[in-house]
Amino acid sequence: SNLLELFLGLELLAFPTYTLIGLEKTKAATEAALKYFIYSVYGSLLVVLSFIILFAATGQVSFNEFMLFTDPYVTQLAIILFCTAFMVKLGVGPFYHWAPPVYQ
Repeated sequence: SNLLELFLGLELLAFPTYTLIGLEKTKAATEAALKYFIYSVYGSLLVVLSFIILFAATGQVSFNEFMLFTDPYVTQLAIILFCTAFMVKLGVGPFYHWAPPVYQ
C-alpha cells in the first residue's frame, strides 16, 4: 500500500537470489552473482530515486495519494525511472547483461 513496502518486497526477494546464484562456488557462479548484485544495486538506486521524486512532489508515500497528484511531468519521470529499474531487475530489453551468466 506504500512505497516502503514495495521497496522492501523487491529487495527481500533479491537477497536469497544472490545466494542461490553463488551456491555452486565456481568462478562462473561467483562472477554471475557479482554481476547480478551490481545490476540489482543499480536497479535499486533507480527505484529509490523514483520514490524520492514522488515523495518530494507529493509529500506522501501511499499509492492512493499519488492518484490525486496532477503534475504530469513529475509523474512521468518517476514512472520512467521505476520502469527502467524494474526492467534492470528483470533483465528485460537492453538491460539484460547480467542474465546470460546467471542463467547458465
